[in-house]
This record gives sequence, structure tokens and C-alpha cells, in this order.
Amino acid sequence: MKKVLLTAFALILGVSLAMAQGNKSDVSQSGNNNGATVTQTGANNLSKLSQEVKTNTAVITQTGDDNTLQNSKTQTGDVARQRATADFTLLQDGSNNTMGLYQGNQKNKAYVQQIGNENEADVAQVAFGGAIPVANRTDLDQLGDANKTEVIQGINGGNHEANTATISISGSNNGNVANGAAGDDWMTMEQYGDFNDIDVTVVGDRNDVDITQQGDNNDVLVEAGVFGGANANSISFDQDGDGNYLETKLVAGSENNTLNGAQAGDDNFYRFGFRGDNNEVNLTVDGNDNKGSWGISSSFPERSDDNTLNINVVNGGSGNDTSGKVDGDNNDIVIVQDGANNMVGTSWFNRDGVDITGDMNSVDIMQTGNNHSTVNTITGNGNTTIVNQKN
Repeated sequence: MKKVLLTAFALILGVSLAMAQGNKSDVSQSGNNNGATVTQTGANNLSKLSQEVKTNTAVITQTGDDNTLQNSKTQTGDVARQRATADFTLLQDGSNNTMGLYQGNQKNKAYVQQIGNENEADVAQVAFGGAIPVANRTDLDQLGDANKTEVIQGINGGNHEANTATISISGSNNGNVANGAAGDDWMTMEQYGDFNDIDVTVVGDRNDVDITQQGDNNDVLVEAGVFGGANANSISFDQDGDGNYLETKLVAGSENNTLNGAQAGDDNFYRFGFRGDNNEVNLTVDGNDNKGSWGISSSFPERSDDNTLNINVVNGGSGNDTSGKVDGDNNDIVIVQDGANNMVGTSWFNRDGVDITGDMNSVDIMQTGNNHSTVNTITGNGNTTIVNQKN
């Protein structure tokens, strides 16, 4: 009887170990117009992919937990990689999955969807052998909690253009340091070059997003709470170059969100709009002829209260213009402009200046330099306006 029990236990243990090891797929193709389809079901599976030359396609599906598409964080060694005009699709359905993709040169497309918790996605669309990464596209969709994302398009200092990244984040605690060791958080998007686009949609709470663009004529759109409330999210952005555009929308029911950002360069534009309470926006503008508008508006039947907006024009920038409206109570607006010929109203789309409807709001405007102007209109009770202009 003891021998039978021992044999049965050993058999069960062997099956468990085999399942834990998972399966491995290694696809290597060299040439043009090749295709690869890989489907893995279960746990602890590994998929490797290498497609050289151009116009190749790959579709990979992994269903289960702890699966890996060879991670490209280091962009060296064994990575999932494609070269030029490649088309890549990945679906990972489960938790603790990891994907990494390295696409080189131009006109590549990456479509990635991860469903589950604690997944990691890393997409790098850069270049091999000094080529220029142009017109690459990444569409990445994560549904779940505690996920991490990194998307890099181009190389710092390179001559890249017309790349697009569309990111959708649905869940909580994504890219958030609270879910890991200090310094281990990443929900980042980086683009280098000109005429690039980043679109980010956030649904959920306590997500942390970091956006970097270096170059000219780039666009960023960040929307939070479009398909539901978005609370306690942190969004940071840094645009360095000329003719760039930034737009952020925090829609109805979005509370306790923080947006910190900087635009450095000339002829840049920004728009901020939020509906909800206790949101904070901090923007630093360094350059000339930058324009912006903002709105803290009502969300029927509620009002937008206790929000903070700080706009700071630094280093003697000239010809800058900002303007916006407030509909709510206990909001704080602080605008600092250093330079010449800066305005708070009336122009950029005539919002106009600081226009407030509500009670107990605070406006503090400081303009240093020559030929500044400001317009303030307030309707309500207990509001405070301070304007300080000096040559």
C-alpha cells in the first residue's frame, strides 16, 4: 500500500513540474513577406520571435499566467524583434505576463492587448544600423491593475518623425510605485523627433503616467475618466521643441488628480480642462509666443471645487498668452509671467483672461517686464484677485 501511495505522489509531482515548466516557441525568419502565428495556452510559456528584412507579420496569443514574449528592455541579445514595415499583434490574457518587442527602422505597427493584473509591456520602435525610425505606430491596451508600460519611439537626438502611440489604461495602480520597490515604477511613453503623436486614455484610480517628447510639431492628448471616473492619478509630461501641442481632459467625476508638466520652446500650445474636485495642474513654460487656454467647468448638477492651477512663464519669455474660465468654488489660480508682451486674455480664443463664476475663489497674477496686460472678470461672493505688475 505504501508503494502505491508513493508512486501516485511521484506521478502527481511529475505532472506539476511539467506544467510549471511550460512550453517554448522560437520562431526565426529571414526574408520578406513572411508570417508567423503562435498560440500558447496555459502557464509559464515562452515565445521568442525574430523576423529579419521587411514586410513580415506576426500574431501571438498567450492565454494564462506567467507567460513571456521575450522582453526587450535591454534591446540586446534574445529579444522579440522585427525589421522595417513589420506588423505585430499580441494578445496576453492572464496575470503576471511580460511582453517585449523591438521593431527597427520605419513603418512598423505594433498592436498589443494585455488583460489581467501585474502585466508588463515594453515596446521599442527605434532603428538598426543608423536607419531613421519614421511612421511607426503603437496601439497598446491594458485592462487590469498594477500593470506597467514603456513605449519608446526614436532615439534621443535622432532625426525621427511621424511616429504615433495610442495608449489605453483601464484599471488601478498602474505604473505606480506603491506596487513595487522604489524606483520600479514605469508607465512611460517617449518620442524623439518631429510630427509625432501620443494619445493616452486613463480609466481608473491611482495610475502614474510619464510622457516625454523631444522635437518639433508633436502632439499629446491625455484623457482621464472618459468612460468612468478617474481619481488620484498622476500625469507628468515634458515637451522640448517648437510648435508642440498638449491637451489634457479630466472629465466628470475625476478627483484628486495631479498633472505636472513643462513646455520648452517657442510657438507651443496647451489646453487643460477638468471637471471634478481637488485636481491640481502645474505647468512651466520656457520660451516665446506660447499660447494656452484652460477651463475648470461645472459638471451638472455638481460644480468643480477646490482645484488648483499654476502656470509659470520663466526665463524672460515674451509674447505668451493664457486665458480660461472657472465655474465652481474654492479654486486657486496662480499665473506668473516673466518677460515682455505677455497677456492674461484677451486673445487666445477669448476665454477671456481669468473669468470666474462661483464663490471663495482666489486669483493671483504676477507679471514682470514690459507691456503686459491682464483681464479678470468675477461673478460670485467672497472671491479674491491679486494682480502684481512691475517693470
